[in-house]
Amino acid sequence: MSSLLLDLRNARLPDEPANQLEAARALARQQKGKLVRLAEHIVANGTDPSTLVAVVPIRGRRNFYKVLEGNRRVVALQALETPDLVTPELTAALRRRLLAAAARFADRPIAEIACAVFQDEDDAHRWVMLRHLGENGGIGLVGWDSAEQDRYAARHGAARRPAGQVLDFVTVHGDLSPAALESSRGIITTIERLLRTPAVRTKLGLEVRDGRVVASFNSTRTAAILTRIVEDLKLGRITVGNVYTKADQLQYVDGLLSQIDDESPTLDRPVALRDWTEGREPVDVPAPRRRRRRKRRAVPRTTVIPAETEWEISNSRIAEIFRELRTLEAAPFPNACSVLFRTFIELSVDALLEEERVLTDREMREEKLARRLRLAADFLHARGEIAESLKRAIHAVSSDPRSVLGVSLPTFNLYVHNPYVFPKSADLFIAWDEVAPFLRKLWVHLDDDVNPAQAA
Repeated sequence: MSSLLLDLRNARLPDEPANQLEAARALARQQKGKLVRLAEHIVANGTDPSTLVAVVPIRGRRNFYKVLEGNRRVVALQALETPDLVTPELTAALRRRLLAAAARFADRPIAEIACAVFQDEDDAHRWVMLRHLGENGGIGLVGWDSAEQDRYAARHGAARRPAGQVLDFVTVHGDLSPAALESSRGIITTIERLLRTPAVRTKLGLEVRDGRVVASFNSTRTAAILTRIVEDLKLGRITVGNVYTKADQLQYVDGLLSQIDDESPTLDRPVALRDWTEGREPVDVPAPRRRRRRKRRAVPRTTVIPAETEWEISNSRIAEIFRELRTLEAAPFPNACSVLFRTFIELSVDALLEEERVLTDREMREEKLARRLRLAADFLHARGEIAESLKRAIHAVSSDPRSVLGVSLPTFNLYVHNPYVFPKSADLFIAWDEVAPFLRKLWVHLDDDVNPAQAA
């Protein structure tokens, strides 16, 4: 490890650092939680043996090599060995996590790492580029979609997700068109969305018991219904935006069922889709025991963020603001809550834009919150992480000059010092309800674990 030097021209860094220390800290400043998660993963599992670090000998320095591919892994290992190398660039929470990982690393240190040695940078250039240019028409790394991820997990001991069980059943018993069979459109998460709605499951004759999808219609009717859903999704006749709400889902299912002639009676006992898929004799799937729920007395809402709301937020400062908005009563402190609320939105949006490098540092300073909010919504929508309807809702909020959040004002300073803004607790509650689904998706994206195998 001591023979490896970071690439000062690493494409991840917007500015070329002057030395190794600056390079390591620049990567830590840019990667933040991703670097710490990678370090924790290395401590738990070692370095990825399927992806080698690419290096080239440094002329004039015997036994020293420049890292062309795998700089993040090398910095993570260096940070585990010497945490002070990067801790000035980390939040307090991330520093604690790194120090805890470093303590475990000290018991089983990694002194050597396998590398692919190229004679010069030109030889390595095509492979480094190929790794970072995506699929590149099939030449590069072709990632798994959600269905393939679920299928791999199921074939290696994990339970198949309910939507995966539907796809397996349709593959065996359905009659998909050639176009649907050839479609590469990812649909597993949209099927999951439909299955999560009890009223939809009832109409489709399905239940989910202990993770197993069971059908109360016979296999012919079940296959006709589920084939039509998969066909519609695969061909893009419906998208997640068309079935985003419960009302949308029920409207779609009602229309679908009206076009299926078979109205066979329900089975005497439900059958697991996997039994039909695998040609097994159906076995009883016990119905879940119903628990009597105690009726809770409705408690009036008093805080901007409902007290029962719990999110994972890795940034300690923003997490603390989130906690304060869950505990500070809005009615007696509407001005404090409105400023905190606006701060929470602005810091959250900026965290996403910085993490994904959507804007430059200068653009981050100059763009008003309304545009940054729209850019964040556009980014998540482009990745398929929010629906079109939610993106439009955020665009509407960002352009509303009457919004209690004042996101259309050019600067936060103008918002705080605006003598004509008189926030009311009820308005703050409504504003939170409008933006909460978007902010939730934003933080799920930011705190979602990276695939440590893609650790360059």
